[in-house]
Amino acid sequence: MNRARHSGAARRWWYLVWSGVLLLALAAGCAVKKPQVPRTKFKISIPVADDRTLMSKVAGDRDYLKLDSTGRLNLNFTTEFGKNGRQEIGDRLSIKPNDADFSTAIGDIEIPGQQIPENRIPMSSLLPGVATGTVPLIRAAQIDQQVNIPLADIETIKIKEGSLSVTLRNGLPLTLANMRLTLVDLGKGGATVGLVDLGQLNTGSEKTGVFDLAGKDISGNLSIAVSGSTVEATDVAVSSSASLDVLGGLSDLIVTEAAALIPQQEFAASQSLGFPDDRIQVTSAVIRKAKLTFEVTNNIPLVIELDIALDDMKKPDGSANVFHIERLNQNEVVTAVFDLTDNNFAPINPLELRFSYAAKTIPSTTPVRIISGSVIGVKVITDTLAFSRVEGILNRLSLPIPSVDKELDFPDGLDNIALSSTSMQVFMTSAVGFRSTLNLDIAGTSKTGRQGQLNINAVIDRGDPDNPKSLILGPSSSELTTFLNVLPAQLTVNPNVLLGDNSGVEVIEPDHWVKLDSLKFIAPARLRISADSQIQTDPQRRVFNDATARERINSNLDSAAVETAIESHLPIGIHVSLLVGTTPDQVFTNPILRIPRQGGFGVNAAPVDAQGRVTQSLNSTQRITIGKEDALVFLRPGGVYTGILIELDQTAGGNDIDLLGTDFVDVKATAEIFMELNEDLVK
Repeated sequence: MNRARHSGAARRWWYLVWSGVLLLALAAGCAVKKPQVPRTKFKISIPVADDRTLMSKVAGDRDYLKLDSTGRLNLNFTTEFGKNGRQEIGDRLSIKPNDADFSTAIGDIEIPGQQIPENRIPMSSLLPGVATGTVPLIRAAQIDQQVNIPLADIETIKIKEGSLSVTLRNGLPLTLANMRLTLVDLGKGGATVGLVDLGQLNTGSEKTGVFDLAGKDISGNLSIAVSGSTVEATDVAVSSSASLDVLGGLSDLIVTEAAALIPQQEFAASQSLGFPDDRIQVTSAVIRKAKLTFEVTNNIPLVIELDIALDDMKKPDGSANVFHIERLNQNEVVTAVFDLTDNNFAPINPLELRFSYAAKTIPSTTPVRIISGSVIGVKVITDTLAFSRVEGILNRLSLPIPSVDKELDFPDGLDNIALSSTSMQVFMTSAVGFRSTLNLDIAGTSKTGRQGQLNINAVIDRGDPDNPKSLILGPSSSELTTFLNVLPAQLTVNPNVLLGDNSGVEVIEPDHWVKLDSLKFIAPARLRISADSQIQTDPQRRVFNDATARERINSNLDSAAVETAIESHLPIGIHVSLLVGTTPDQVFTNPILRIPRQGGFGVNAAPVDAQGRVTQSLNSTQRITIGKEDALVFLRPGGVYTGILIELDQTAGGNDIDLLGTDFVDVKATAEIFMELNEDLVK
């Protein structure tokens, strides 16, 4: 704005006026009579505005407002990401398996079978008083004998599977009838465990009875009660070796509880550590660094030996990765740490890491009380598996890029301009061989505090790690125009690249990268004006320094007016007002004078061609009378600041308009002060 020349012109004009008044006074002083000053009026013109507002000037030095090749004004700005826009995969190529606790019971306990020592019941014990030799008659007699059969190395057992076989051999010269075997648990107060009827047993024969012990809770102190009777016989040859023999055997037992000598037991389990998500689905991988820690607790009342194997891992030399625990006492905790550096990981399930362990107990030398539910506990403390190479599938593996902020200095008063169309371009480079997605979370705040939020997703084609691929994306979004119509003065862009689309096996390494170069926002200045949109010119200082002249004008001012000459080269109607303030900041916020007081000097839209471009300017000259107090505002001591407010009319029917950089509004305004020339001016 050119304002400085106006105050100098005013001073020169006042110099001429007061010189004329002084000459009149001198001429009057030469007469003999008292001077008679003629009463007449004259006009003082004070320039108060002279401004041409070019649309290119409105854009000014704002790098986001540019003229295209046709001269149209465009909103065109770029957000650069700089060196932070390049992000390598790095440690993001990693998985931390879930920590887990496992327990494995020893399970059913196996107790080996044993033979029961042969028990001989002599005939003399069965039939006291019968002599050896030939006996003419031996009458029938009852048999009621008990034979102890203690189980070796067993105190008590709860049997799941097993049996006791008892054989009765008749070595008597008599037939036996109604023979019965009763298994009695002496350790349980003589409780009957089972009965077996053998019936008749001829001399020289034997029969076997089987006691099913499944579900029985017995001690190791057993006995067999043998009952029945002899059959009467004559002319019986009795020898001194005649006897009834009891013999048998205990089968291999499967027990759930025992207090006994426990032989070696073996048990094993296969487990897996799940991954927290499916972002990295490994077919095969090389681990750059990691470790797995196992804390094994023995809650079994036996010493155990244990091997832990990582089933999906191979050491760098191809051998299995196994940790051997030679001796683990009851209630002892042993820590096993696997170093996985350079291990090859080839899981059967891409979302799990499998491991297994096999244990065996050391045979006890003294009776041990044990149950099948006795367990070993295995706690796995996982570390992050950082890969140096992965062959597999990626599913939206996050690669965040640091956010950037940008400030846009939109011209004051243009808060209600609406952009009718917008577009965006994303410039980036991909050295990742996966089809991916770019997510842009954009937030903006206007000068007036209006906020906008925009989320845009764009598909990124596969890049090439060996030959990085430059890409230009043109994501479309129906919300982009709405967002930019906030006219954000503060803009924050949070980018995130989601690698992989859950399909296609590829290879990726930590030094592969993606680079987000810039975002470019483009909006041709085809605008839609809603309401209260305005352009404010830079305030200019107006100073009237002659105090004497100010006083004389104040006492002799007759009337005043402001005349404006407006030339509009805009394709839209405008209203122009002149505002006066005591400081530059108060011109548009707290003016002491507005001309006109209501509304503005209206000018219709300039004529346009078929493309909506102005063909010629439209001129308007308007004059308004102002009061004495308003006129004297321009003569205030210390000066005032004036500014021009150009209010843009709303576009008719929601139509859009084109703005060219050469479009302009030219405003000239002059304050005309009419004074009465009387004797006060020549005092």
